[in-house]
Amino acid sequence: MKSPDYYRGKEQTYLKHFFLERYLETVAFHIGYTHRDFVYVDCFSGPWRSIDEELADTSIRIALDRLNYVRAGLAARGRQQYQAKRYVEALRDFDAAIRLEPDNPMWYGSRGLAYSYSGQHERAIEDYTREIEMAPRASAMPYNNRGWAYVDLGQPEKALPDLTKAIGMSPDYQKAFENRAKAYIALKDWPSVIADLSAAIQINATAWDYEQRAAAKRATNDEPGAAEDSRRAKELHAPTQTPPKIPPKAQAAP
Repeated sequence: MKSPDYYRGKEQTYLKHFFLERYLETVAFHIGYTHRDFVYVDCFSGPWRSIDEELADTSIRIALDRLNYVRAGLAARGRQQYQAKRYVEALRDFDAAIRLEPDNPMWYGSRGLAYSYSGQHERAIEDYTREIEMAPRASAMPYNNRGWAYVDLGQPEKALPDLTKAIGMSPDYQKAFENRAKAYIALKDWPSVIADLSAAIQINATAWDYEQRAAAKRATNDEPGAAEDSRRAKELHAPTQTPPKIPPKAQAAP
């Protein structure tokens, strides 16, 4: 905000800008956090003494900047809550972010993840679908996430097209291979399970990949292959190296 000298002769404008800078942000945080709608009406009378085309020194620009800051703040807080596994609080923040910016697909994807981890898979699918509709080619992640939600709902047939789409968009997407393997496990399609877990292992082998591939190999009577995968899984579970022994503290000579 400009200094008071800048507003000489326009003191009423100074008071309005002062209010917007100091109080609109706080009010918007409180209302955005607890209510479905936040309506701000600015009786914009024109760009008085505006110094540029962006109207940076006008009340409408100050208000929009503050509201954009609130939107970003709510979304950032939602991500922090999500990372801390406080999913109820994260959902509340993402709800507020969506109310302030309903055309941003990222907020729907973020809220979908919070729904997924809180066990609300139907709502998660709705958000992933909205994200895909808004930006169908932006990322493979919403297709993977929606497929994962279908797997957790016990609908592996619906998961397969999404997970195959994710892999097609991002051929090194390990999580998509693993999630599609979960769908094939539910369908008892053991050759496909083995193929997808083999692809995941080529990208970045995990103990889970080997364990599940071992189970699939047992289901196809490949006992030697299952035993080898079980051995590799145990190796990955084991510590990478033995911690060094700490010698006893030397005592000072008397």
